[in-house]
Amino acid sequence: MPGIDLEYQKQYHQEWNRNNRAKVRAHKYKHRYGISSLEAVNELKSQPCRICNKNKKRMVIDHAHEPHNRKFNQTYRGVLCHSCNVSLGWFEKNKENVNKYLEGN
Repeated sequence: MPGIDLEYQKQYHQEWNRNNRAKVRAHKYKHRYGISSLEAVNELKSQPCRICNKNKKRMVIDHAHEPHNRKFNQTYRGVLCHSCNVSLGWFEKNKENVNKYLEGN
């Protein structure tokens, strides 16, 4: 489109996002997981990990990765520490091989 400076627009949005991190985060949690406030997110993240039962510095909200909808309305499953979240993601991608190994085949 003539008259629209895409580079300026990109820089403007990047700067706005940097200056409004709390708003961006609140929007993400509301639309991705249906959690309506940052206070609720912080309260959830203060709970121990649902796998290892530890409360670590970096807690994340775990969600099901639906192949048809990668961004919005993802199924919230619980709060995990970063380590368990990464391990769970790896396991989900390699579930068949891991199960085969555990069954001894």
